[in-house]
Amino acid sequence: MRWVIGTALALVVLPAGPGCGPGEEKIPQKPSYLRALEMNPFYLRADPSLKAYFNVEPDHPKLSQIIAKLSEATGLEMTVDGTLKNHEPDFGYIQPSKPGFYAWQIMEMVAQKGLQYGYWEKIEQGYRLTGISVAPVPIAHDSNTATLFWWLAGFPVLFLVFLAAFKFRSWRQQKIAPSDQARS
Repeated sequence: MRWVIGTALALVVLPAGPGCGPGEEKIPQKPSYLRALEMNPFYLRADPSLKAYFNVEPDHPKLSQIIAKLSEATGLEMTVDGTLKNHEPDFGYIQPSKPGFYAWQIMEMVAQKGLQYGYWEKIEQGYRLTGISVAPVPIAHDSNTATLFWWLAGFPVLFLVFLAAFKFRSWRQQKIAPSDQARS
């Protein structure tokens, strides 16, 4: 009996198929700038043009709004890499500061929020945000599709409720009718 349980357990626990064994894990290739980032994680703080103060929209700002404010405050061209065109992390609520935030503070926050290997790459006119997006992609809801769904799901339910009410009423009338005839 122990042999049967042990064999069954081994078959269930042991991985099977290609890619399941040790050493088969696919790890994303690290970008070339990662070594420089590991050596100096505070590289943005050394740039004097990023010492400009500004505030961002405090309640759930969009990445495009933050990028526009960064460009306006620093006078540099701030862009987002083409691979991040659908990158929309939720920044939540950002507590405003009376003097404002340094541009490098906001840039560090943006590089860390929803990005794996997030990095501001120095380009000729300014900076470009690069990395691998791990932020969930927002789902676009079509209001017509949602309305159609609720009509299709709700109609059978309403029909069943009316049918049950009709059956209950007819059952109740049949139950009351014989007792009325007995009295007369």
